[in-house]
Amino acid sequence: MSLLPRSFLPDVYAASVAEMNLAAFKHATLVVFDVDNTLVLPETVEVLDATRERVQKISEQKRCVLVSNSRSVKKRTEALQNIFGCKVFTGFGRKPSKRLFQRLCADYNVLAKEVVVVGDRLWSDVWFAKRNGAKAILVAPLTSHEAWYIKLARHFEALLLSL
Repeated sequence: MSLLPRSFLPDVYAASVAEMNLAAFKHATLVVFDVDNTLVLPETVEVLDATRERVQKISEQKRCVLVSNSRSVKKRTEALQNIFGCKVFTGFGRKPSKRLFQRLCADYNVLAKEVVVVGDRLWSDVWFAKRNGAKAILVAPLTSHEAWYIKLARHFEALLLSL
């Protein structure tokens, strides 16, 4: 049993987006994907074919959107939309913002319980989902090559998971 507050515990763990069990999306109407280190290598549009194919498979059955806290995502928006066939939602708050979540629900006309958030971080992805009443899927990051402040945050997230 974890001492970690429930708001930081994902509903599902997966080794990668490509390896997620599609049953996890059974009751979802909207799937919100984090971008960097979940779908693509950080600050790039480099994607594994298996990841792209899994997102496309999910988007055939569910509405999907990409959300990122990265400052460079606006520069990559068109390429990301072309790769994944999903809208990139930018410019309205940052994860784990309640305001951003409410905007997503309003724009896509869904209830929080119909949303699944997929990401690689406890703070910006899992807590974003859980504090807003959505389901959270935590995937392992694609790479450990990332900014020092993300590495530091991951260190604290790992400590939380070990409690």
